[in-house]
Amino acid sequence: GQAALEEARARPPDLVVLDIMMPDMNGLAVLSHLKADPATRDIPVVIVTGYREAAEEALERGAKAYFLKPFRIPDILEKVRQQLKIPPFPKK
Repeated sequence: GQAALEEARARPPDLVVLDIMMPDMNGLAVLSHLKADPATRDIPVVIVTGYREAAEEALERGAKAYFLKPFRIPDILEKVRQQLKIPPFPKK
């Protein structure tokens, strides 16, 4: 968590996909730090969790979207595209 915060401050990413369960700092704490820092507050954050309550709390703290585990990779890619405003792939 702390390393991710330092990296986000040093080189702000276009998007953060953040798991709630992490070893040194949980994802909700990381999210709160990101949203409190002027250098990182506008980075969209997508949460990954197995708990709907944690996902809803993350939305209240400023996350843009969430995935509940288990999830499908195409669903993640679609949410990432939406957050980054990338048009969907054309259907064949």
